[in-house]
Amino acid sequence: MKRPVDQRRRFRRHELDAVQGSVLFRLEVKVLNLSLSGMAAETTEQLKLGKVYALKLGGEGELVVPSTVRWCRLVGTQRRRSDGELMNVYRAGLTFDES
Repeated sequence: MKRPVDQRRRFRRHELDAVQGSVLFRLEVKVLNLSLSGMAAETTEQLKLGKVYALKLGGEGELVVPSTVRWCRLVGTQRRRSDGELMNVYRAGLTFDES
């Protein structure tokens, strides 16, 4: 008979109310066009309207720019993953935030 999950853990977990955190993830985007105030990008993940993302632009001498999503639309299922499965493709407009 298996032990309950709580008893299999090495350390006890504690419920919290006042602690917040964030999840950072890497998402590749293709820059479609760029201006001083913003850009259009293509990605395989839907970007959340109004959310601020820290975009890393460039190769050598990378630039990190806080950018707000103004619009995001599904445009198709054009890209394939390494396993051959089709992925959704989204296009989004982002404005660069002043820092």
